[in-house]
Amino acid sequence: MSEQPSTKKKYQHSHLTNIRYPYAKAWDKRNTYVEFELANVHFSTCNAIRRLMISRVNTVGFRTEPYTACDIEVKTNDTPLHNQFALHRTAMVPIHVTKPDSFNIDDYLFIIDVENNTNSIITITTEHFQIKQVSTNKMLSKEEVKKFFPPDPITGDYLILNKLRPKFFVPSKKVSREVVDEMNKDFNKLNTGEDIMRFHIEGKASISNGAENGHYSPVSCACYINTIDPEKATFARKEYINKENEIAKLKNVIPMTPEQLSRRFDLTEMARFFYTNDKEEANVFTFKIETVGAIPSLIIFHRAIDILKDKIATFVSNLIMKNEKVITIKASTNLNGGYEIIVQDEDDTLGNIIQSHLCLLYADYNLPKEKRKLKYIGYKRPHPLEKHIIFAVQGETENQEELLNDVLKPGCMEIVKMLNKIQNELEGTPQFINELKMIS
Repeated sequence: MSEQPSTKKKYQHSHLTNIRYPYAKAWDKRNTYVEFELANVHFSTCNAIRRLMISRVNTVGFRTEPYTACDIEVKTNDTPLHNQFALHRTAMVPIHVTKPDSFNIDDYLFIIDVENNTNSIITITTEHFQIKQVSTNKMLSKEEVKKFFPPDPITGDYLILNKLRPKFFVPSKKVSREVVDEMNKDFNKLNTGEDIMRFHIEGKASISNGAENGHYSPVSCACYINTIDPEKATFARKEYINKENEIAKLKNVIPMTPEQLSRRFDLTEMARFFYTNDKEEANVFTFKIETVGAIPSLIIFHRAIDILKDKIATFVSNLIMKNEKVITIKASTNLNGGYEIIVQDEDDTLGNIIQSHLCLLYADYNLPKEKRKLKYIGYKRPHPLEKHIIFAVQGETENQEELLNDVLKPGCMEIVKMLNKIQNELEGTPQFINELKMIS
């Protein structure tokens, strides 16, 4: 196979590029789905941000699980769904609050109170929500409630929560005259106020995130893939077509057309040809983010970076201050002259990004010897249900203070510096500015 062409340094001087809303002219009327490229970063950075978008960016929603800690009280439920089913469906509805951390959850009472005194089924939707502001003791207007629970931008429909059947209802289209007369008699009785079917719930919202329950997550899609290098892909496609034609010739069979081979390559092989750095590791990633609607996608991405920076800064602060409630440092039983650093209430999000970047900064064999300050850096989470991680660190020096001040602290600050640069680039884009205006 011929030598592949050298890739142009398209992403050499920036981290974040090519922000786009690919479906804005089709179904995405509110620009809820966004794609962009994140370049010159380690994949652990992408994965940390992705994990935080899903699990740590706060939203406002209804807590209904466990049932004993439920935010919503079911006062009357004559629907086909029992209380827990009805509450679960209600909890799945996103409440459109763009700044959850400053939202006063105690000042708003959410109410659904629907009665059915008709002879047909009533569909209960988010349009039936009423909101009472506790501080003023007044009900919000329909337009104000609509901001919390907006309809679909294309169909104009609201989210369906439940169905409320009438007390006396015959679903069959063909009924006898006697049945109709009896039904009307019972229906007149119903209209007197006796036996009216009702669905009535009241409660307050909560501020939480996807780590507690998936319905608090602000995104319906948060992923990244290696970005295809078009030069590599074009070159490889030609090689693939030539190779397949040679195989067909040797087997004395009719070859596939170039168009067919090209489609086959795009489906089965093209994803292998992505942008790489000098080590042939992927270094350009395409992010795909879709918000559930409450918070714009780029704002979610920005807030996830804020959370990641806070995690790293808190880790460094506790490390330097030797906060034994959070961090325990002890001699390693496996690494001669090394240390174990046990960090409480953290998971793979922090562990992987710190391990990866400290390895690149201080343990990479491509570094000059004087810059290699670490012999080993790794981490583990002993068990998925245990909320702590353990770093294993072996430095060129056995002095704990030197290891903390010359390696761990500056290494973590380099990660924060990179995250700041990504945020600064994002904040200068017109797309982010427009989304910022949406929540102002």
